Amino acid sequence: MPCYQSPNFPTGFTTTGRTAYATQEDCLNACKDGACCEGTTCSVKAQCQCQGSGQTFQGVGTTCDPNPCNPLP
Repeated sequence: MPCYQSPNFPTGFTTTGRTAYATQEDCLNACKDGACCEGTTCSVKAQCQCQGSGQTFQGVGTTCDPNPCNPLP
């Protein structure tokens, strides 16, 4: 997911529901990969893409093996 600076948004781009970043560096740091939990399902994606309802980012560089989203009994 690219970082954009206002008012240079591409046609059709909306900021609704997106996190704002103070600087380009903050945005790029937030878009590093790590494990993203959606319930007990794990996928590796950029932190900036793991912000929806029910999603929890586990940290930059984390993986899904072992699955951090599946709590131990």
